[in-house]
Amino acid sequence: NKRTAFCFILYDSQSNLVEGYLQTLNYRETVDYLTYHEMGHCLEEYVMKDTSKKLSDNREDAELFADIFAMANFLHLNQPEQAEKVIKLNKSGDNKDYHYQPERLIRALNMLKNQKNNEDILNKNINNVIDIAKETFLKLKNDEILNPTLVLRGEDKPIKTILFKSTLTDLQITRTK
Repeated sequence: NKRTAFCFILYDSQSNLVEGYLQTLNYRETVDYLTYHEMGHCLEEYVMKDTSKKLSDNREDAELFADIFAMANFLHLNQPEQAEKVIKLNKSGDNKDYHYQPERLIRALNMLKNQKNNEDILNKNINNVIDIAKETFLKLKNDEILNPTLVLRGEDKPIKTILFKSTLTDLQITRTK
C-alpha cells in the first residue's frame, strides 16, 4: 500500500541523438550516459524533497543534476575517463542551449572526485551514489547562492538559480545515518 516512484525511458530509434554523441563517446559509453542521465531526471523529485521547489522549474538545474548523476555513476564504476567525457560532450553543444554548462560540471566533477579520492563513491551501492550526486548538486547550488559569480554560462544567457532556503543554516545538507 506504499506508493513508489516509477520511471522508464523510451528511445526513439529514428532520432539522430546517438550519432551526435558518438562524436565524443563510443557506443557503450553513449548508452550508459543516456541511461544515467535520464535516470537522473527520474530522481528529480527525490533530490528536491527537502525543498519547496521543483527541479523541473529550472531546466538548467534539471540538466545539471542529470549530468552530475551520470558522472557519479561513471566514477562509481571506476570509469573516471567517461565521467570527464560528460564534460567534453557538454562543451561540444550549443552554448545558448540550457544543457550547456561545462563550468558547473567541471566544479561538480571536482567535488565528486575530492570525496576521499572517490572512496565514497567507488564500489558503493546505487543508493549511496544517488545521495552523493544529490549532495554534490545541493553543495554546488549552495556555493552559487553564496557566490553568484560562480554561475557561469555561455554567451549572454545567465542561469536562473533556484533559491532553496533563505538562511545559511537551512542550506546545510543533512546526512542521516
